[in-house]
Amino acid sequence: MRPLLLFARARGLTWSIPGVVAVVAAGAWCADALESQRRFDVYDRVPAVVLAALVASFLALSCLHTADDELDEGTPRPTRAATIGLVAGLVLLGGLTALASIPLEPWQRGGAELARNLIGLTGLGLIGAAIAGQAVGWTLPFLWTGISYFGVPRNYWQHPGEASWGWLMFPASWSATWLVAAGLLAVGLTTYYRTGFLPRPRRHPLR
Repeated sequence: MRPLLLFARARGLTWSIPGVVAVVAAGAWCADALESQRRFDVYDRVPAVVLAALVASFLALSCLHTADDELDEGTPRPTRAATIGLVAGLVLLGGLTALASIPLEPWQRGGAELARNLIGLTGLGLIGAAIAGQAVGWTLPFLWTGISYFGVPRNYWQHPGEASWGWLMFPASWSATWLVAAGLLAVGLTTYYRTGFLPRPRRHPLR
């Protein structure tokens, strides 16, 4: 039991798990509140679901870092599988929280969109971490969010071709956006598993 507790602390799970739940629940509540206002339409809840998903993805990606390098260097294979499992578990937890926070109409009031965005943004973060390293992996989902938010037309229904790259801004009823988000997560998990755990030289304790 103690080794599991030490591993959880090394990966920051003691604060990332409640952080994901709190951020996703707050984002879902804000999206539902905006949807309840008559003067708002479906696009006005986008900032809530996008921002909450972005912050939650950062929290999910935080378990890629470790407070003990010896843990990764000494047991590469078990740690590799465990890290990927932690990221996927946090994404699953966040997605279920988003759907449960709006139990009546999650597909019409933003819960499903928040879950989808969390899936896709976490996948982008894993891809960025595999390419540029864990410390700067968050920049890819951050940049993608900014480009999508300012680049996707507000009348998205007249631009169905934009769903392939602007999936963050589209309603959850568009099945193509789910395929893109799930594909990004699958590619991210696979890429980071294969290239994100490059051997690092052992540092002398006095250096």
